[in-house]
Amino acid sequence: LELRRLRAKLSARSTETVDKTRVAELEQAMKLAEQSKAEAMTSLEATSRAFILEKEEKKRLEGRIRQMSSQLLVGGQKIEDTEQFRHAVAEQHRRIRQEYEAKLAE
Repeated sequence: LELRRLRAKLSARSTETVDKTRVAELEQAMKLAEQSKAEAMTSLEATSRAFILEKEEKKRLEGRIRQMSSQLLVGGQKIEDTEQFRHAVAEQHRRIRQEYEAKLAE
């Protein structure tokens, strides 16, 4: 009877030791997973910042391309400085003045 009780106690202690070892393994695995998650988040944030900077640079370059294209279209001048633009504005002013005078005459 005493022998059975001692064997049961030994069995319980070895199970308890195995359980504690398993808990320690699980805690270590959880720490590694948390560390891995933190590294992944840091990497994702760095990638996001790089992507945002790249988008801003793309917008800046597209604006520069538009500006250069418009300068090429009017021979390197600002469109407001071209003779065609001044003529079109003068013609528009003349047309508006005529419409205004016609309405006043009514």
